[in-house]
Amino acid sequence: MKLKQLMYLGLMVALATPMLVDAQIYKWKDKNGVTRYSDTPPTDNV
Repeated sequence: MKLKQLMYLGLMVALATPMLVDAQIYKWKDKNGVTRYSDTPPTDNV
């Protein structure tokens, strides 16, 4: 019985993981032409 419960727990964790990892990624080029990536939006002067 414990193996069945452990399998259910593993399945629930596997299904919930994509919801926890959802993040917004921003991509822009700076004044030197270098492509930048960040989780915060670029400043207005970019």
